[in-house]
Amino acid sequence: MLRDLTNGHRTLRNWFAMRRLRRQIRKAPSFAIDALPEDTRGRIVGPAQPLGDTLTAPISGRPCVLWVIEVIENLGEDWPSLRILYAQRGISFVLEESGARAVVEPDRAIVSLVFDHTNMSNGADRADAMQKRVLAEHLAHRDFTHTVELTFHEAIVDVGEKVAVVGSGTREPDPDAQGAAYRDAGRTRLRLTSSEKYPLSITDDPRCM
Repeated sequence: MLRDLTNGHRTLRNWFAMRRLRRQIRKAPSFAIDALPEDTRGRIVGPAQPLGDTLTAPISGRPCVLWVIEVIENLGEDWPSLRILYAQRGISFVLEESGARAVVEPDRAIVSLVFDHTNMSNGADRADAMQKRVLAEHLAHRDFTHTVELTFHEAIVDVGEKVAVVGSGTREPDPDAQGAAYRDAGRTRLRLTSSEKYPLSITDDPRCM
């Protein structure tokens, strides 16, 4: 019973945390990318494009700029399901709106993405190659002897997908501004990073746009 309550409370806390984060993103002041002042918290929205090579999502193999995965373990009908892994990884990406650009550095960002890919395995021994790679990288020392089923959830920020980012940034010269006229005019771009004062938040939830 104690384990039932503990796992239930943990799941409920996770759900409320994500709900609270998305509410905070929706309520954040909205700015056009070229209108967000430096050192000012605000929300910007745009399609995500990689600065360089893309990431490969670990479960589906999809190209992306940011991924989140979780693994749920089922020990049988007498035990509640338990989230045994939550992991995320991202690379620098760019949001662009009407010629204005913002570089987003997702390291240490708080991320709330919509899980859109799920697959399962009947225990660790029957996992497919990509599932086994995830387990080996993140859960190598875990004992799966009594595991009945593993469920793998994955969410990504796809190339070109519209996302909302809340945080603050600094302006810098934009070496990739389109055309000589932009560069000659001193075109700048935002660079948003996560800080203690202004943690960076990222979501692809359409309700937050």
